[in-house]
Amino acid sequence: AGYVALSPDLYAKEGKRLEAFSDARMQALIDFRDSNAQAMFDAEKRKQALSNLPELQGQQISETLGLMFGGLDRADFVETVVAAASFLRDENAESKGRPVGSVGYCLGGALSAQLACHDPQLKAAVIYYGGAPADYELDNIQCPVVGFYGGLDRRITDSVPVFAETMLQKGKTFESHIYENAEHAFFNDGRPSYHLEASRDAFAKTLNFFNDVLKG
Repeated sequence: AGYVALSPDLYAKEGKRLEAFSDARMQALIDFRDSNAQAMFDAEKRKQALSNLPELQGQQISETLGLMFGGLDRADFVETVVAAASFLRDENAESKGRPVGSVGYCLGGALSAQLACHDPQLKAAVIYYGGAPADYELDNIQCPVVGFYGGLDRRITDSVPVFAETMLQKGKTFESHIYENAEHAFFNDGRPSYHLEASRDAFAKTLNFFNDVLKG
């Protein structure tokens, strides 16, 4: 769409991927996820599905999942995305001095919201089915925020009304869109959860939002 885009690698340290997040390990995790979608957020079902795999493969996927969902310091992720926004705004030749917005999906959606809380110069934030920040963090948001959610993704979407009300009470700008028949990760066209109509609508709304806000 004509924007300079930067996607920082959250799973690298000093420019090198951790072994648990190597390409081969991530592909194995993706294959497991696509074959066991209902088990990804259910510990007992996930444990059972992993036990059906060859022992080494099951151990490696368990290690990667463990690190991804709690074994790494999320504060490091926030520091990384703040640095990425600063680089685009202050150092990168093609974008220096221009307004910066953020968009993220799942964990990235949560980090897009976190970036809004930690970067007072951010001009726009888009959340795709990511968890909301803690209430006290919302006080620091200086930019408008838009969120896109799947109606079938109850784990995330059930908290959106409270998030929206809290943002309103704090005088923040937040607009949410819930696609009733869409699941978590409805925007990912490489997963069974992909929802064509929801994705098209959300993408158009995202571009319109950025076009309205990032004109500086």
